[in-house]
Amino acid sequence: MRYDKLCNFIPLARRMKQKNLSERALAIKAGLSRLTLRALLLNKKDARLKSWALLAAPLHFSFCLVTASSETQTECSIQSIGYRILQDGEGSWKIHLMDFVDEFRRSLDTRLILLPPSSKLSQKVQALIRSTVYFLSKEVGITPPPWSTKPMRLEKPWFVSESESLKPMMILESPLPFRQNNIFVGENFLERV
Repeated sequence: MRYDKLCNFIPLARRMKQKNLSERALAIKAGLSRLTLRALLLNKKDARLKSWALLAAPLHFSFCLVTASSETQTECSIQSIGYRILQDGEGSWKIHLMDFVDEFRRSLDTRLILLPPSSKLSQKVQALIRSTVYFLSKEVGITPPPWSTKPMRLEKPWFVSESESLKPMMILESPLPFRQNNIFVGENFLERV
């Protein structure tokens, strides 16, 4: 399979220097030939994904393939919306989270969910973002990013709609990723008009 754009974000030369590894030693640890390793160091376009995967382990990097759309609005990434919520105040989460939901469903660009939100956000908002990303990942049939799979269960249940009359319905309808974090939403919470 040919990849038009294969971006390497492993700082190979720097990591080799930090770990005090020669090309020969790294090639042996990774199970690659020195010729293949040299091609990876030079970022040659004909490198195979398997070679990158073999190289990542001895350097203590995780290997994952990230898809990207050329039309994505990256300012809607989870990290970006986290900073916007911090800037605009916690009450702004509805606007920014729904902007992310719309952009993710439109573009299906996994870069939007690659990095977690800022840890400076309240636990409540972080848990809501984790639940949302986990839910959307399952909805589109991709593996959720590791940061979204770690539970962040709130001590006190959070009913996103504060209407007392809707609480029993939210208890029944709330999808599992939200309930696991003690967050209760309606089944149409992530739907837009």
